[in-house]
Amino acid sequence: MSVSSILAARGRRAVLWLGLIAAAAVLASACDLLSTDDEEDQAQEQAQTQSAPRQLVQQQSYVKTAAEVFDIVRPSIALVRTATGIATGLVTDQGMIVVGLTQLGGALAADVTLADGTYLEGVPRAGANPLADAAMLGPIERRLAQSLPGSPLGDGERLAVGAPIYALGFAKSATIDPLFAGGLLAKRVQWTAGNLTLLGADVNLADDQAGAVLIDATAQVIGVASGPLAATGTFVSAIDLAAPARPAASAAATTASVPGAAALSVAADLRAGQTRAWETQSAVEQPISLTIEGTDLGEIAVEHVDGTLLMLRQIGAAREKLYVPISTPGRLRISLTAAADAPASFQMQSSTPLLVGAAPMLAQPPDVLPLLPGQPQVGFSFPGRSANPYQLLVGQGTQYQVRAESISCDVGLSVDGVSAVVVDDAIGGAGRGDAVALIRSLDNAEALVNVACTDGGVGAFVLTVEQSELTAETAILPEFGANRELPPLPSLPALAMRGTNVLTADGARFAPDFATQGFSTPEGDLVFDDGDGSFEIRAYIIGASGSAAQVNVYDSSGASVFGGRVETACADANPCRGSASFLLPRSQPGRYMINIQPQLGQPTGWQVEVYRGR
Repeated sequence: MSVSSILAARGRRAVLWLGLIAAAAVLASACDLLSTDDEEDQAQEQAQTQSAPRQLVQQQSYVKTAAEVFDIVRPSIALVRTATGIATGLVTDQGMIVVGLTQLGGALAADVTLADGTYLEGVPRAGANPLADAAMLGPIERRLAQSLPGSPLGDGERLAVGAPIYALGFAKSATIDPLFAGGLLAKRVQWTAGNLTLLGADVNLADDQAGAVLIDATAQVIGVASGPLAATGTFVSAIDLAAPARPAASAAATTASVPGAAALSVAADLRAGQTRAWETQSAVEQPISLTIEGTDLGEIAVEHVDGTLLMLRQIGAAREKLYVPISTPGRLRISLTAAADAPASFQMQSSTPLLVGAAPMLAQPPDVLPLLPGQPQVGFSFPGRSANPYQLLVGQGTQYQVRAESISCDVGLSVDGVSAVVVDDAIGGAGRGDAVALIRSLDNAEALVNVACTDGGVGAFVLTVEQSELTAETAILPEFGANRELPPLPSLPALAMRGTNVLTADGARFAPDFATQGFSTPEGDLVFDDGDGSFEIRAYIIGASGSAAQVNVYDSSGASVFGGRVETACADANPCRGSASFLLPRSQPGRYMINIQPQLGQPTGWQVEVYRGR
């Protein structure tokens, strides 16, 4: 081969290698670009993942057919028998049986037949929540409870109104198998006084229903009802009864949850020197009351869960009523200790639920219980008789609103010792009806408040009292008779004050027993603000013929602005009513003060009305 041929061949090979190298470079560049894009995408996705908060996805339970719901829940339904009848029980995986309290008939134990036929004799009562008409039996053997393929407890408080639901429970006339019915969730009511959520179900139950459970479409038990509640279609939220206690919604409430049932009354049989303790279900913000009765000497201690001691005192065999002051809101621990030289049994009733209760409510509470504003009382009404009365001290010229609430029966109120108006407002207690008493007194007096179930039922109630503002609609005044009455109180926006005390002839000021809008001073002045200084005054008095009183008006500096006279001139009746009207000319806007003073005689009633903007 010639030199030129060799050179030409080498040139062609070089060109080929250069082409291959170039192609490889292009291919590598493309791969780098692709790799860079993928890595950038991955880095961007990783950055987004790290910056965006992770959302928890809750696994949803699938809606089941009615037959599936029955098959799932039926194993957890137990038949409970006492000497007075039967009840429907719900077996929880904690080995407790939720049952209607009133259906136990006061029994401290009951016989239980589980769904698989297992018979348990004399299962003791371990706690009670009378306001929910619910009790706890047990515990039964844990392995026995967990072997039941029962339904879990669900949160019916989040279930939408109108959602499908089912009710399952025994009737008194059908004790072989529980009755099963479907319907809709009709309402959801928050009962503040009892700290319970009530679920109303539109479902057909038997007239003699002996309790029932409420189930949602995913086969979760969301409510429990005793016989009386089931008859009205009312169920107590299941998580309020059998789940760990939920702290009250307040800044002082602890976030810890303590498992167990809540009770308003507990008992303890203690050996010499032995101690037993309970904790409050939630944070306590106001003083609580404790009623204790023992068979021998002992000691009670009340402390915050952090160890701050609030009370330490000896107790004996007599029934004692104790009040525990609360300096700092929080959970409390109450402990009972038997004397070192003798065993003792104690029963204690608390104004706030305790964890975990164990025994019946006190059968004989004190003869008269104090009733204080801001301190709810929990009582129990039995068929045919009222609960023991409550004592309320009423100050002169003040008004108190007393309210009794229950979901177990239709409660009624009666008041002795003072003037009172009792109203059955029929709006609370998930349809059971509350009772409200408006209590007034012209003097310092003692009112006795009685509470009873008016429908022949039995159950617990919450009794609360608060001092309320007087209004024209709620004023309670003595009657005067024909031609001797004060006129009807004006409707808003008029201002008014009135009194029914005797006005002394020495001209001394007095305190009215009624005032609406503005406010009344201790000296008996009506103070109010006026925008333009122009207003009309109407004054009335009740007294013997020739009685007279002076109406005085002062500005904010105390200077006299106006004085007018009102007097009586009786023709047909003595005493009678006198009246006068005064129109004040336009003056300076600001605050004004009005009072009334006697001039002649001793008027026994008076009323002053102010109409602004005239």
